[in-house]
Amino acid sequence: MIPFETSKNYHDAGTWNHYAACVVSKDEGKTWDQCITVAHDPKKGFGYWDQRLVAVDVRRCLAFFWTFDTQRGIDTTVHRSVSTDSGRSWPAVPEDTGLVGQSTWPVSLGGDKVVALTVDRYGEGTIKACLSENLGRTWLEELVIHKHQLSGVHETNMVDNLSEQQLWSFGLPSGIRISNNEIFTVWYSGSTEHTAIHWVRIMVQ
Repeated sequence: MIPFETSKNYHDAGTWNHYAACVVSKDEGKTWDQCITVAHDPKKGFGYWDQRLVAVDVRRCLAFFWTFDTQRGIDTTVHRSVSTDSGRSWPAVPEDTGLVGQSTWPVSLGGDKVVALTVDRYGEGTIKACLSENLGRTWLEELVIHKHQLSGVHETNMVDNLSEQQLWSFGLPSGIRISNNEIFTVWYSGSTEHTAIHWVRIMVQ
């Protein structure tokens, strides 16, 4: 499965029409099925950005989205969606997780247990690992793994949001499960002049 996103042609002056989508291969990438919509708001009220997908088991896939309110011009909380047919169909409307953040990476720990690695640039300026036992519907506890010196202001529209990204100097957490209860996590952090890759191993009880 390859996830991707599309909005509009580069020179299109119209409003954004954002899609989070994916294509699925059944033969190890030799051929690909039709494009599958993972998340889309036909009213263009929300943009479901930076989708991060993980296979929970042979049938279920979990997706987290950095969600942007296009009417108010601000980020809202992270949303999620669950496919029960190996990514071939998804709920029409993603569900609000209540988790504050932008790009959010899911790490499956088996069953419905998942850790969300999320960055919050505009609030606390942190990267956190958040534990759920129901695939992100609710959260049991959180661990701050990085605290950053905040700078800049909150975006006011999509154009400001994209231009402001050039100044962001930490984020993009990702991780993998390396044992039954251990996660290896990486992210980047630094200043506007240079950044470095950081890592940590997290034990989940």
